[in-house]
Amino acid sequence: MTIIEKVAYISGLMDGLAIDKESKEGKMFSAVLEALEEIADELEDIKDDLDDLDEFVEALDEDLDELEELMDMDDDDEDGLIDIKCPSCGHVNSVDPDIIWDSEEDVEIRCTQCKAVIFDSDIFSGDMFSEEDDDDDDDFDDDDFDDADDFDDDDEDFEDDDDD
Repeated sequence: MTIIEKVAYISGLMDGLAIDKESKEGKMFSAVLEALEEIADELEDIKDDLDDLDEFVEALDEDLDELEELMDMDDDDEDGLIDIKCPSCGHVNSVDPDIIWDSEEDVEIRCTQCKAVIFDSDIFSGDMFSEEDDDDDDDFDDDDFDDADDFDDDDEDFEDDDDD
């Protein structure tokens, strides 16, 4: 049973008990029930936002995996070169990372085997990560997280209701 369903059940109990909502106790129960309904709605919104963030992180993880596969960075490589796997023929090309990241000119690196482009600085320009990219309606704004300071790290750990 979800939190909203539990609150609805409590509301039904209150109605079934025929508590006079004009009495002191009835006003108190009504106020508590109203607060519970608001809390339940907020929790549902938070769960929806968390689901969206999970999807976003999974997409980033998949993109990172693809980049790691394309640019096979070998930590055991003492010569300081990085390996870039050609998407066309699969040949692994060793490249000096300074050529890629420190160059102020456009850089295009081609596979030594098939001559396909394995890196193009135009694709990895700074505009790729700009905040003005609104092509995806699932982008998150800073406004989505304005209430993040309302949560305290000392609060009890979040428990998933799906385990009930």
